[in-house]
Amino acid sequence: MKCFGQSEEYTQYVNEMCFDKIVTNFEKHATEKGIKITHFYCLIWAKATET
Repeated sequence: MKCFGQSEEYTQYVNEMCFDKIVTNFEKHATEKGIKITHFYCLIWAKATET
């Protein structure tokens, strides 16, 4: 898994907490050619909490 432009800690978090759900969704929608896309590159928008 690669989270482009994100820290290694964030990538690890996504891998541990979200990867199984991502794989499930991929398998649900995949065809023999992969997944159809609409050229929308941003999958998740997130805002950091203020500390």
